[in-house]
Amino acid sequence: VALDTNKTYRWSGTVYVYITSGAVDSVGGNTGVVTNAQISAAATAGYGFTPYNSTNPSGFTTNTGTVTGVSGTGPISSTGGTAPVISIAAATTSVPGSMSAADKLKLDGIAASANAYSLPTADASTLGGIKVGSGLTITAGVLAAAGGVGAPALISTNTNATAASSYVMTASLTLTLPAGPSLGMVVEFQNVSGAICTIGRSGQNIMGMGEDLILDIGFSSAKVVFMGGTTGWALTDATSTALASTAWANITSKPTTVAGYGITDAVGVTNLAQGTRTATSVIVTSSTGTGATLAEATQALAGVLSAADKTKIDNLTSMTFDGGTY
Repeated sequence: VALDTNKTYRWSGTVYVYITSGAVDSVGGNTGVVTNAQISAAATAGYGFTPYNSTNPSGFTTNTGTVTGVSGTGPISSTGGTAPVISIAAATTSVPGSMSAADKLKLDGIAASANAYSLPTADASTLGGIKVGSGLTITAGVLAAAGGVGAPALISTNTNATAASSYVMTASLTLTLPAGPSLGMVVEFQNVSGAICTIGRSGQNIMGMGEDLILDIGFSSAKVVFMGGTTGWALTDATSTALASTAWANITSKPTTVAGYGITDAVGVTNLAQGTRTATSVIVTSSTGTGATLAEATQALAGVLSAADKTKIDNLTSMTFDGGTY
């Protein structure tokens, strides 16, 4: 044993050989008792990292590793406590959040750049979008000039009118105006039948009234323009007094009977009067028909009070019965 190094040697017969004990002879060139600082410096120089310190560096405290509380900010939410349940709310159209399976399925079904199409403006060589300007109407995809109509069509049966059309009615019929009209839509008509014709309003007002237009004088004609609002269809270019306001006194050849106005189911006026009375009946007379006889009342059927029953009632006097006076 060397006294200066405390190492053990053996004699090989020629030289002393150091006996290795399995212990570390030196650390980073340091021999003898090696400190933590020497170990840390050697590790940093040899491996490029600072070894774990058994004590906290300056400014740090020991962490026990216990969760004391967890909170979340929308759309993330937490039940709190040491064992919280963390969840993410589903996204809405106004608030971000998690995506649902239904939304993902919908998104996967949309092709890339699906909304990138831009409708070109139409011109002489390009199909595209147009705007309905002033003086035009469009109905069911058909563009027409407002105020203008086509050649008149002769009709003799009920007909559904179309926009920008003209009709000549040759028989008593109903011409129904277009349903869902657009502003400025025009329909012309003329009644040459000599009979009553009807212009059906199709749910819209005509001149502000919820009534069909009746053409009751032959050769009346007019044009209606849809104005919208409470006015609905407005009459223009009327060429008959049938479509205008006329004083009653100025109308000649007025009917003198209800039937003359085309009313065939009206009930006439009759005057009722008392006829002959007998001891048991009363006769009611009618100025326009057969009179009726009202018979005497019986114990089973109502009727008039007979003279005999009236006498019997008049002869009754008051009496006391069962505590009451009769």
